[in-house]
Amino acid sequence: VESELREVITRDPAYYIPRVLLGSLLYARANFDAAELHLSKAVALAPTNAEARYLLAFTLARQGRADQAERELHAGVALDPTNRLLRMNVELLMQQRRLTETTIADDEVVERSRLDRHDFVETSFTSGA
Repeated sequence: VESELREVITRDPAYYIPRVLLGSLLYARANFDAAELHLSKAVALAPTNAEARYLLAFTLARQGRADQAERELHAGVALDPTNRLLRMNVELLMQQRRLTETTIADDEVVERSRLDRHDFVETSFTSGA
């Protein structure tokens, strides 16, 4: 299937559907960089296609690019506001992002706490000399 899709893309590079299909296939194979390449091109060729934006968003999220993924999901929802799956995924992505931000903030507090203790111990040794 992949070779046939690539052949269609070669013959008609302005046709977005084979790019969406190939991007989806590459995503399923966890080849996220290649999937992003084809899905980004599909979005450029058909900016009003919610499915291409949705698949691109998932690809970006898997690459750890939550900000870009969220923008694509919001764009997809704006194009197809009745799509419950898109709306649910926007909410899931936002929840995941809040969780990640909370975890990072907690890790920073722990690290600062460790640094503060380190400074205290270091200060104790230097003032006792």
